[in-house]
Amino acid sequence: YVEQEDSLFSFLTVQETLLLSAHFHLPADLPASHKQQRVDDVMAALGLGKVKHTRIGTSCSTAGQLLREFVSLFRLCLSGD
Repeated sequence: YVEQEDSLFSFLTVQETLLLSAHFHLPADLPASHKQQRVDDVMAALGLGKVKHTRIGTSCSTAGQLLREFVSLFRLCLSGD
């Protein structure tokens, strides 16, 4: 049996979720300003700018947006310096 629930915090916005992921997965010695820039770059590349202040758990988050959010989390994790 595999749980099919999303593993994102529904009370955080898209931007907050990505920034939290950046702080956990990018090198600790990478300055916060660089982590924020990485988040901004990933959101821009995936077209998430319009929903960056939208909470993940709201009805405004469509399946496509959630998929892009997951992809952006992975891109943040894999793009460490």
